[in-house]
Amino acid sequence: MDDEPGLRDLAKEYLEATGEFRVRSAGSAREALNVLAGECFDVVVADYYMPGTTGIDLLKSLRENGNEIPFIIFTGKGNQEVAIKALNLGADYYLKKGRHPRTQMTGLRATIEGLVRQKGSRNDLTDDRNAPAGIIEEVSNEPGRKIAHAHGTPGVLDEGPPRIVVDSKGTVLSITPGAQQISGSEGRDIHNIREILHVQSHPTLNNDLMTLERVPIGLFSEYILSEQGGKKRVTARLSRTTYEGHNAFAIILKSGERGH
Repeated sequence: MDDEPGLRDLAKEYLEATGEFRVRSAGSAREALNVLAGECFDVVVADYYMPGTTGIDLLKSLRENGNEIPFIIFTGKGNQEVAIKALNLGADYYLKKGRHPRTQMTGLRATIEGLVRQKGSRNDLTDDRNAPAGIIEEVSNEPGRKIAHAHGTPGVLDEGPPRIVVDSKGTVLSITPGAQQISGSEGRDIHNIREILHVQSHPTLNNDLMTLERVPIGLFSEYILSEQGGKKRVTARLSRTTYEGHNAFAIILKSGERGH
């Protein structure tokens, strides 16, 4: 549900294009509550600002009535305080809208797919709100061999998604070959993730890491990578994790559009 009909219609069209999703849109929280009262859904996606209320108010209403449906706040107007409120009320993801609709929709679809899988898994498990499945990850338990490193060179995981694990300063602790390929850093020692990010994306990264330090909620963001001959846009799914017993952040990359 979104207060912008154009974006709402775009999201519906994009998500239903593969035939894997059935989307019901709503233009307000009241309309959404009426729809949810009469039908069953796997995930709710809500903007923050909506006519007469906010996505946070909608989430609060659902949780107060015992509805634990996976919930995504998808907004371009939020901030850290919105993320904190969303977490405290039991949201599963906080996605920031970017400037490129195709990139946004790709990220939204991937997040929904992940939450649907988690929902199926939780049917047989005890739900732990303090550590939502898929949001807080344990890198040391990741399958695959970690190549030994020396002299501060980050380790490389030879399996798994295109992921970079960093500390709060952006220092690269581990990186998968897939992430090296997307970032064009094969054969290079990357000590800080800012080395592969265009300077335009440094403030976004700083804000994202600050937000994750405060709230254990999944973030979806958009970055620009520096690339020979131009720039490349990527989407990034960020979450808290641990690395060798210390707090860290996992950043999973997905290729987007190229720019100049």
